[in-house]
Amino acid sequence: MANTTRLGLRAGEQLGNLEYPVDGRVLDDYRRLAGADAVYPNLVADDCRALVLGRCGALPLVTIWQRHEFLRPPVLGRRIQVGGWLRELGERDDGIRLRVAAFAVDEIGTEILRSEAVFVVGTVDAAADGQGGPEPATSCEGVGDAAGAVAGDRVPLGTFALPGGEGLLNLERLGGAMSGVVGGDGMMPALVSGWLEGALGRWFGDDFRWGGRLAVGFRRSVRAGDVLTGEGVVIGHDADARGVATYQITAPILDARGKLAADAYAVVKVPSPRTL
Repeated sequence: MANTTRLGLRAGEQLGNLEYPVDGRVLDDYRRLAGADAVYPNLVADDCRALVLGRCGALPLVTIWQRHEFLRPPVLGRRIQVGGWLRELGERDDGIRLRVAAFAVDEIGTEILRSEAVFVVGTVDAAADGQGGPEPATSCEGVGDAAGAVAGDRVPLGTFALPGGEGLLNLERLGGAMSGVVGGDGMMPALVSGWLEGALGRWFGDDFRWGGRLAVGFRRSVRAGDVLTGEGVVIGHDADARGVATYQITAPILDARGKLAADAYAVVKVPSPRTL
């Protein structure tokens, strides 16, 4: 069994800070990788991973789960500043497991994104076992039509080809501007989250990007060149006294063979907190 002490980490420990720009070139490069509708280059920077690697040096980190809370889109021209800490550290049969949290603000202190991720140190190609996986599906009773959606409605997310060849070179070039972007298969989960953010944002626009949440549990490792397809389903709805509707969407992410590669779960409020 792996020895957690060799990492020199303790649960609750601060993992340091990152800083990088979000300008027009960075956004254009990111959209070429994650899709034309993607808005958050923060995702491909993979803050949680970058903080661990910055603290510990080169480690073979396998991402099994990510969660993102979108607080507002990044403002072009402002630098992003990131801090984070180790929430949990433990040993399991598949190796050392790390649960990391991070928050990103822009240079004037506006909070942009909160992230959390679970990593296994080593090589693993198994499903997340419920320890830090996506939020469970909830009942779809009471679904209404405040945003024109009802229970069972489909939300097509399209098909996404994870970059290989020239695309990986583009990813490495983007890494020259953004902390944590180093290319290779380790960055593929971040790109999957970026693709899903863009696809859901295409359907819900600002209502997803100001207060939406996205969790992705990886059932196997995703690699450069993989082709993924997703279709969301509206599974739940709740409306408060102000008429603010909360929609819940689940989306199995399938590989080219039709096998489950990841499970996604998203929450969006309509209208978003920004418009209240």
